[in-house]
Amino acid sequence: MASALSVLRRIHEMLLLLDSAKTFPLHDRELLELETLRSILDPETAWTEKALEEFPMLATNKRVSDFLRSLQHHLTARSTART
Repeated sequence: MASALSVLRRIHEMLLLLDSAKTFPLHDRELLELETLRSILDPETAWTEKALEEFPMLATNKRVSDFLRSLQHHLTARSTART
């Protein structure tokens, strides 16, 4: 049970990061990837202990991290607009 809760905590952390990404003016493909990642992390069916144990945490974490890194150009654009 503790392991499943640890996975669920990490899933919620990634969801919070993705919610923060919504503040950027995302392009269509970025929006599509954001929604795809959200559907992986927040499926329509409720999480079960077994599903959490089988969740591909490393692969999903990498995919979320890669996506968030790909949004760096939005930060650069904001920084440039302020100067």
